[in-house]
Parts: sequence; C-alpha cells; structure tokens
Amino acid sequence: MRPIERGDGTPFLDTVEAIALALNCTPEELFASPSPDGPAVESLVLAARRMVPKELAWLKEAVSLMIKRPGR
Repeated sequence: MRPIERGDGTPFLDTVEAIALALNCTPEELFASPSPDGPAVESLVLAARRMVPKELAWLKEAVSLMIKRPGR
C-alpha cells in the first residue's frame, strides 16, 4: 500500500478490487470525479447504484410522488 499511497507504484486490478471491497464501493467509484451537485446528490446516486431493481423502482416512485406533491 505504501508505494501506491506515495504515488510510486501502480496497483494491479486485484488490489484495486480489494481496496474497493474494503471501502464498500466499486472500483469505478474509487476513481470517480466528485459530483458537481455536491455530496448529498453523490451519496444518493451511489446508494441507488447498489439497489436491486425492486428497490430502485420503489425509489423512482417515491421521488415521482415527492415531485408531484401539492405546494411544491
């Protein structure tokens, strides 16, 4: 890990996958740019990416109802 932290080494893919697993994220998320919408939106997107289709459908419906609510 030290050479990677210092920028002296390039990790193998299995090392990147192990780091991502330890951090409970995907390898892609390790290299993703921060969201221009801020950390709140970024955390919602990351959570949605981990959802199963049934959970994602529920979330989509919940957001749709929130957008349509009176007084918005």
